[in-house]
Amino acid sequence: MEVPIGTVMSRIHRAKDALRKEIAGLEDDTMEDTGLTVRFRLECELLDALKEEVAIADGVERVKGHSEPMLRLRQVVETDLPRLVDPLRVADSDERIRHIAHVVRHALVSSMPVLASSCLSEDEELAERAARVADRWLINSWYGVRGVNLFLDKVIESPVPKTVKVRLLIRLIQTIKNSGMPGQLHKEIFELSRVLLGYPDEAFPVLWDTFWEFDENDDVGYGVRKALAHLVEPLCDAAIDVFGAGDPGRTFRMLDELMLVPFHRNTSFFREKVEGLPECIHPSLRSLAESDDEVIRNRALDVCRMYNVPGVKVRETIEELIAKLVDPDPSERVRVLNEMGKCAKVEAKDVILERLEEDEESLVRETAVRAYKKVATDDEKRACLKRIARSGDRRMMKVAARALYVGEGPRQRSELERRRIGRIRGGALEAERKADRGFELKTDPILGLRALPEIRAYEEAELTRIVATVCGDFATTRRQMVTEGRHSLMDRKEGVYSFTQIGEAVWRVGRFAEAAKARLRVQA
Repeated sequence: MEVPIGTVMSRIHRAKDALRKEIAGLEDDTMEDTGLTVRFRLECELLDALKEEVAIADGVERVKGHSEPMLRLRQVVETDLPRLVDPLRVADSDERIRHIAHVVRHALVSSMPVLASSCLSEDEELAERAARVADRWLINSWYGVRGVNLFLDKVIESPVPKTVKVRLLIRLIQTIKNSGMPGQLHKEIFELSRVLLGYPDEAFPVLWDTFWEFDENDDVGYGVRKALAHLVEPLCDAAIDVFGAGDPGRTFRMLDELMLVPFHRNTSFFREKVEGLPECIHPSLRSLAESDDEVIRNRALDVCRMYNVPGVKVRETIEELIAKLVDPDPSERVRVLNEMGKCAKVEAKDVILERLEEDEESLVRETAVRAYKKVATDDEKRACLKRIARSGDRRMMKVAARALYVGEGPRQRSELERRRIGRIRGGALEAERKADRGFELKTDPILGLRALPEIRAYEEAELTRIVATVCGDFATTRRQMVTEGRHSLMDRKEGVYSFTQIGEAVWRVGRFAEAAKARLRVQA
């Protein structure tokens, strides 16, 4: 701004001095009734004065986020938690909402429980303003998952009706959807959707309505889909109603959703939750498999094949599949190649390789790679991988490397290494041998914390044995549990680990969600 630094400092000094004089001149009875309200207004006025001195956008952000008024207001909130409600009551503009969201961000441990209580308040105006602050904080969160758990812990504990809780959680999921950066906040969505399972009767109608608001390829929808997948009985009833209503668009969408969930495109709503598709849906699927609408009939047959629904021809012959491999619809070619992969018939090898090398659609070629893996010999896989590497198609090379690579694999541990690790991990080593799921490299302090059986102090050796059952890199996970300063999950003193306030909230929310899922599995 080409202003001498001495001038800037003197102006700031005069502004701070004026603020002190105004606060000192207030009478005691006024401060008791409206102290923080007045202070908050003065803080905003000081920020406005500083903004006049700093006309560029970066300067405004720097003042709002790191100025002394922000620090003082945070100290007031941390010292007297309920007083956060006072600035919420006077936050009648977007500017003030942003200001409080900054305070919440910097006073996370103190402010989250108060913010959650305010969001659930019977005072509609206060609840709406608090929800707006929660929206603003969530999309600019700091230690997001830990803050969300502090928030959710208070929501779970609150005595308000369950429908109020559900609508608040759905609102926050919608906030992430509308933020334009759902991929960065997927862990927050996962935590929100897990807690929804604790209120299945109240959650299902809201989840169901929200589900239809999402586009079928929406990145945020998986949180809602994952929650719906556990609500088997009401989901089946709702699906049957959709199939009976005769709406082609919704019928096709529902058939698709029975086959797919995000990140696991060959896994259905139900495949991981119960054994096969619930029988109550079979009659509807058999009816749709005979529909006059060819698109719906073919998709219904796909679902019937996936679940082996009785009374429907579930497998095509290899000759029928080969004949359909030249279908002009790319999605049909993908389906046929998936079926060929499942059949693993050697006689389909040449036509699969032809699709792999010549098809114009990248998705079809990638599916062909996975199908070719099931029918080719090791020498054929190596030769195919070399040809793809020479093509220069980087995405195809990644897919092919995962599917066709034939090598020795990672270095195997010596028996001495296994015995040493076994002494530390206990039963975790055997679990690693039985399932190769990236266990060796996994670090997750929240998962490690939730593996602990109860909230109490743990000796380091005991904590290590428990964490090692769920996290391969137990040493890094253990260290991450006690780092991050005032945002850490645990405190460590003389080799003894104890829970922090955040750690207790994370543990309780995890237990609540797991208990809810267990009840739903029993019902299913």
